[in-house]
Amino acid sequence: MRFDTENQDRYGRLLAYLYRAPDGLFVNLEVVRQGYGHAYTRFPFKHMELFRNYENQARIAGKGLWGDAVRIVNPQVDERSGSTRQIETIVYVTRTSKKYHRDGCRYLKSWRSIKLADAGRLYQACRVCKPPQ
Repeated sequence: MRFDTENQDRYGRLLAYLYRAPDGLFVNLEVVRQGYGHAYTRFPFKHMELFRNYENQARIAGKGLWGDAVRIVNPQVDERSGSTRQIETIVYVTRTSKKYHRDGCRYLKSWRSIKLADAGRLYQACRVCKPPQ
């Protein structure tokens, strides 16, 4: 275990980098890389850009937490049957808001995914992140 500039945050939580013995796997980074955690970047830390990079890769690949979030994709052709299928677009809503958002919007705190078609009927599009309508 190694520490950055601070050993604890203001809530008393331990702030440490964990490495697995004997192979030295950077456990914190692996959790983010696999999509099972996110890079909390509100306060700067030594490996912040590396964590952001791995989180973005996990999101794009749809790993872990980001697995149910299908990105906006054009219709795809099934090579075997030749038929075209449309992939549904997923957007995000919060418990307290009447708006829906793109993934990564700064107003997205606690959220759940929802199909764009359903969101359009129940919510308004966020004016900040401008999700599809």
